[in-house]
Amino acid sequence: MARRGRERILTDEVIKRFSDAIYLGATKELAADYAGVSVSSVMKWQEMGRIEKERIDDGQKPDKSKAIYLQFLQSMLQSQSDLGIELLQEIQEARQRKDVNSTWRLLTSKYREFSASQSVEMTGKDGGALEIVVKYADGKRNDTDPTQ
Repeated sequence: MARRGRERILTDEVIKRFSDAIYLGATKELAADYAGVSVSSVMKWQEMGRIEKERIDDGQKPDKSKAIYLQFLQSMLQSQSDLGIELLQEIQEARQRKDVNSTWRLLTSKYREFSASQSVEMTGKDGGALEIVVKYADGKRNDTDPTQ
């Protein structure tokens, strides 16, 4: 008997293309585009895979109709883990070569906590302008306003 409804979008080929892109370091948006699917579909499949994994972890029998979503989730997570370990190995090798530039590039390309792209906003008291006072090593102050 033929299947009713729309043709399934999530296929083994989509899973492979998406996971391959993730393994190379693509964002979910780029990986979804490469696999020919929408980011919203990726997020939905990921959530459905998590729900199925939780059901199985809670001792329930696997639902055959949800197996593809679990496969998608596991493939994505494995690709992320494989990439992370490879990057850590590359970082370690760069450190051993004392190649600071490569070490920094690798760290900042994949780990946001090491990225230098941070923004800081400062305001003065009660949200007003900052008062900047320059103190010189000899203890003198320069409180003059250079704009006046």
